[in-house]
Amino acid sequence: MMGTRYGVISWNGERSDQYGISIEKYPNYSKPQRKIDRYTVPGRNGEIIMPQNAWEMVEQEYAIVAGDGLKHSVPGGFSRVYEWLNSAQGYAELWDDFDPDHYRIAFFEGSLDIESLSVGRVGRTTITFICKPQRFLTSGKAPVDILSAPANIINPTAYEAKPTIFIKMASAGSGSVTINNLQYTVTDIPYTGIYIDSEEMHCYGVNGENLNSKVSSNTGGFAAFLPGSNTIGFTGDIQSLSIVPHWFEI
Repeated sequence: MMGTRYGVISWNGERSDQYGISIEKYPNYSKPQRKIDRYTVPGRNGEIIMPQNAWEMVEQEYAIVAGDGLKHSVPGGFSRVYEWLNSAQGYAELWDDFDPDHYRIAFFEGSLDIESLSVGRVGRTTITFICKPQRFLTSGKAPVDILSAPANIINPTAYEAKPTIFIKMASAGSGSVTINNLQYTVTDIPYTGIYIDSEEMHCYGVNGENLNSKVSSNTGGFAAFLPGSNTIGFTGDIQSLSIVPHWFEI
């Protein structure tokens, strides 16, 4: 009926094989377009270009076959698939076993046009995800614990990573965290600790409470891990750090 199962994708924490889906064709992997500002100057040949350290969104398509070929109709089976695809309210993680060492952050906004096969018990369609340009390393999801300072973290990629840093306090109080040339100063932090999220540019407590007013930096910005070696330090009432680096490639 459906034949050999070719693999799985995981979307918003659920696997495609939970919905009777076989991957008929994995996506073509293309590199995203870099963002470039272009300006025309009167009387000057050509254009002035200002490349950004950023890239455009990409689309990732999967040709799928779904249905058991027996008792469940195509409309019924694909209703469950459609509910699964729309289960995320915004961005969610997208992973497939064709590229198991990476995942994407994506959203689904499309409709489903279904081709019926096997007397209406099996159907075929293509699902399209709109993805951020980064291909995040699954290894970059694992927290790196920094128990003493100074310490060092190696960024294995060619791109600046924006970490999420959890500062564990020895007791309620204050201290500083240094990442390369950036220094965070944290003040009046509860003993439960604080998260500093460089990607979202947001600081919050263990219950999600906004703690942005408790953190300042000498650069006015947020920390990034450069390609290669990065130095880390901490002082004051800070006991340790737990860092999710979010390594990525393009």
